[in-house]
Amino acid sequence: MPGIIVPYEKHYYAKGAAIIGINTLKYFKLIYPFLHKVCDGLGFGFPAIGKRDSEISLESRDISITCCKMDLCNMPVMSTTFPTTSTTTVHSGHGHCRSDILFILDDSGSVGTLNFHQMLNFVVSVINGLNIGISENHVAMITFSSQTHLEWNLNTYGDKQALVNATLRIRYVPGTTQTSQALHYARTNVFTPGAGDRQGFPNVAIILTDGQSTNPSQTATTAAALQQVAKVIAIGIGTSTDTNELHVIATDPDQQNVFLLRDFHELQNVVAKVISVLC
Repeated sequence: MPGIIVPYEKHYYAKGAAIIGINTLKYFKLIYPFLHKVCDGLGFGFPAIGKRDSEISLESRDISITCCKMDLCNMPVMSTTFPTTSTTTVHSGHGHCRSDILFILDDSGSVGTLNFHQMLNFVVSVINGLNIGISENHVAMITFSSQTHLEWNLNTYGDKQALVNATLRIRYVPGTTQTSQALHYARTNVFTPGAGDRQGFPNVAIILTDGQSTNPSQTATTAAALQQVAKVIAIGIGTSTDTNELHVIATDPDQQNVFLLRDFHELQNVVAKVISVLC
């Protein structure tokens, strides 16, 4: 999780005092001139600290800092960039389906590193909700931007912890949004017997994307071909997605198989719904 950020509030004196362990306004006022220097560039050994710059976004910093009213900064809290603790616990699955499942993740340049890791955490949450095993669900993964990357096949990992570990090791490789290539690859290289596709087990592809494909007409063609061999669930994230294209990519009915999310933070809110659609 990112470091704790004290929100903007009218009671900024009390908030600032709480950070440094002083609970009274009286003592806070005594040290206010000293703390005010934080916003004027005093580093405390943290090179990212300085006077608030409206041109620099919070996502571009390595530590979580925000400035309250009067340019009074919160004391810095070091944070790990990508959480792995709360999302890697392996739970017993409650998705009682038995399918060959392929995740197709958009890692184009518009996604960004932090949002890409939220996508990975979503995948981990779905995996944790499924039964994984020889005669249970099998999971494969591909990522795509300018090129399609096979992360692993359906027959690569046979247990849940191995899948979780492999998911969290995936690297972000930004580029353009060649969705059509990814859909074509899924049909011709993943849902095949040589890659672990099992006869008698339903195929399901889940694609996560934050924007329109580079070649919409080709995407429509490859999506139609993929739907001949797999149920396709499309999850669009953010305001740059093309709703019509998502409806083309997903298997009918759209009300069930298309998810439209405002931002990447909402991914965890639809984990249970996605599992229910899978099963």
